[in-house]
Amino acid sequence: MAGKRMSYLGPVRLYIFISFVTFLTISLFPAETINKKESSKTNKNTKELIIPTIDSLHIEEKSVNGLTKVGILSQKNNDTIIKILQQTTEIDRGKSNNKEVADFGYKSVNQLDSIQKHGDKKIKVSKTEYWFLKKWLAVKEENTNEQIIEKFMYSFSSNIPKVLFLYMPFFAFTLWLFHDKKKWYYFDHGIFTLHYFSFLLLLILTLFLIDKTTLLFAPTLVMEWIRFSIKSIGIFWMIYYFFPAHRRYYRHNFLKSLYKSSLIILVNLAILFILVVLFALYTFNEIH
Repeated sequence: MAGKRMSYLGPVRLYIFISFVTFLTISLFPAETINKKESSKTNKNTKELIIPTIDSLHIEEKSVNGLTKVGILSQKNNDTIIKILQQTTEIDRGKSNNKEVADFGYKSVNQLDSIQKHGDKKIKVSKTEYWFLKKWLAVKEENTNEQIIEKFMYSFSSNIPKVLFLYMPFFAFTLWLFHDKKKWYYFDHGIFTLHYFSFLLLLILTLFLIDKTTLLFAPTLVMEWIRFSIKSIGIFWMIYYFFPAHRRYYRHNFLKSLYKSSLIILVNLAILFILVVLFALYTFNEIH
């Protein structure tokens, strides 16, 4: 019995080691968008410094025309100033519209609550939408839209190992459902699951390192096509590998293995989708 226990420690240790190496390696690389975000923020701040300076003068077109009539401004300067004022007004309107769109048309949590309590049925939202909007507006009081998205992505990506770990028992359970219960125990399906997920993590790490290597080259159309092709092949191989691995492990004939493997993949895609959605909602709820 002790010998059997020791023989099953291999897949467990293998998965733990590969999981550790994969996610540690990925975490060591900085995010690609940091510099872009900083530069865009700098440009945004520069624009905001210029626009309020013009807007703070509170000059109206009629006043500018009046200065032109008394000879203080030339007609050329008059046209230039009026054009600048018109552009400033359009920018301010655009900012206001963009903010409303970004906040889903609501200015505050109080406004949302008021609409839900006293508004017409046509403008009220469902309970799920209300929860999402209320959380978004509450977080928006101390964060920008960009910060909310950044916090969400960081938290979501950081906890992917936990999601995989939680998903693996479901994967093994679907294997148990589609096979002979007397011949194959749940523990046996767990061993197959550990091997398969170890392969997936190795492939993810390989694709990640290849992608980072291609970034060293000039960003040409050909290079972007190569990156896309490699990722597509990798994703295809993740799914394809399950079919021969399943046939070898469970020793089924080709057609029987193909039929069972296809059903198992479809069921697991549905389970994975539900799990990812639930985890995304949980991650969003934990943003502060």
